[in-house]
Amino acid sequence: MAILLMLCTVQLAIAYENAEYSFSISFPSGWEQTESSDVVALYANADGSASINIIVEETNASLADYVAESKVGLENLDYYELISEGSRTIGGLNGYELVFAWTLFPDNETYYDIKDKQVLFVQNGKAFTITCGSDYSDYNLFLPTFEQTLESFRLTSSGTLGMPDSTLIIVVAVIAVAIVLIISIILFRRKRQLTQRQFDKTGTKAPYPSPPQPPPP
Repeated sequence: MAILLMLCTVQLAIAYENAEYSFSISFPSGWEQTESSDVVALYANADGSASINIIVEETNASLADYVAESKVGLENLDYYELISEGSRTIGGLNGYELVFAWTLFPDNETYYDIKDKQVLFVQNGKAFTITCGSDYSDYNLFLPTFEQTLESFRLTSSGTLGMPDSTLIIVVAVIAVAIVLIISIILFRRKRQLTQRQFDKTGTKAPYPSPPQPPPP
């Protein structure tokens, strides 16, 4: 039941792959993509109360230095408050997580209290920043969705098409088992043909070969 639920969840997610920056991620089902000059990918829910975006930029800094620079930049937000921080590993990538709150003032009469979870990676001379945010009061409601999206992030290459390592191993194993089964069937049919030829020549029925057992997966 758990496996079936997991497969359904994967099918409902919106698969996104960026060939230019070599990464893939699965955004929540039903969310809509929005264009923005400041981000590589941006998805938001129907009423715009939650969003997930990815920023990629070239850098020569280490992860620790890039995080330090990012924290300095975040301090410019209105009523900025760092709630938690720490190392974060996703798909074998070593990153860093920041959770913080701030206030958005779109005009003089309106304001929104925001809570964000931000995960940063530095790989191959590029810095990846994934930001998941919502209204402060709705953050815990969206947190499972944020986590599922974050855990789907992978760096990709042309050979794997963004496929996670575990999935790639399963696919290779299935192909190998299929090849072994095909070879076993061919050898069995050839042996049966030889047996039939011996019977036709001598009139004596040779011992009938037993069918091969399929190899364990």
